[in-house]
Amino acid sequence: MLKDFFARAAQYLPASGRRVGSIARRQRLLAEKQHRDLMSSHEALRRQLARLEAELLPHSDGSRDGAPGVRGSLEELNASVDDVRRGSGAARRSSREAVWGAVYRDTVAQSSWFTDQAVSPGRWAVGYPFLYVLYRVLDESRPTSILELGLGQSTKVTAQYAAHGTAVGHTVVEHDPEWIAAFGANFALPSTTRIHTLDLTTAELPDGETALRYDGFAAAVGSATYDLIVVDGPFGGGAERARIDILDLIPQALEERFIIMLDDYNRPGEQRTAAAIAKALDAAGIAHETTRYSGEKDLWVATSPDLRFFTSL
Repeated sequence: MLKDFFARAAQYLPASGRRVGSIARRQRLLAEKQHRDLMSSHEALRRQLARLEAELLPHSDGSRDGAPGVRGSLEELNASVDDVRRGSGAARRSSREAVWGAVYRDTVAQSSWFTDQAVSPGRWAVGYPFLYVLYRVLDESRPTSILELGLGQSTKVTAQYAAHGTAVGHTVVEHDPEWIAAFGANFALPSTTRIHTLDLTTAELPDGETALRYDGFAAAVGSATYDLIVVDGPFGGGAERARIDILDLIPQALEERFIIMLDDYNRPGEQRTAAAIAKALDAAGIAHETTRYSGEKDLWVATSPDLRFFTSL
């Protein structure tokens, strides 16, 4: 199950045994052991459940709840199995994140433009798969007009790229002035990065759902065109519809060559938005390729056909 991820990481881990590579390998091996242990517990519980059913059901009236205590015991075991399954899924995601972390660190180690590499991925911030794909996109596709929804860890990468490049436009949309100030106290945003501070508002959608969005978003950024759009805002956790502002930009604000990156694709709200993006591209007759990258969280990527390479990193 995890072999593909470890095989991929092995291509990038340094043969010289540098400290970064060594730490990454230890993290990976620890996560792999955690996953194996949880899977073993999962299988043991499954066997225990099967034995209990075989022993107790003959003494019932033939149904699962016919004998006193049988139903309760089976429900407890099933709950335990579900707990182990959830733990196994979390361990698998941790293993993937560790591999992506190793790949990311080795990829950016000798970067000529990404020199301040102090980032804090995870939790509310983007994860290592996002950072890795973002760096590859910037370093290899060389976008010239970047729009970022949500100020955060990814901004530390995009802002340095824009400052190092020639005539690169970089626009960030953020709703929280306090967060902008706190972020700026620890990372000096270059003059090439422009921030639009837009309040959040709740929009009622035609299907009856509601979604948070940036107030005045299209008016603020919709007159330009972009070849890279990074979507990690506004808040979307638990919402049925999330981060819908980008739909206001399709197709008129997209360059012919484009990449769209949507964080938190593991959540239903973002999955619906990704589907709506693909539908809008189809309706506009814009060919595109899509993929998902998974770690602790999921990343969804859509590209123009000529940039399909970035769906197979």
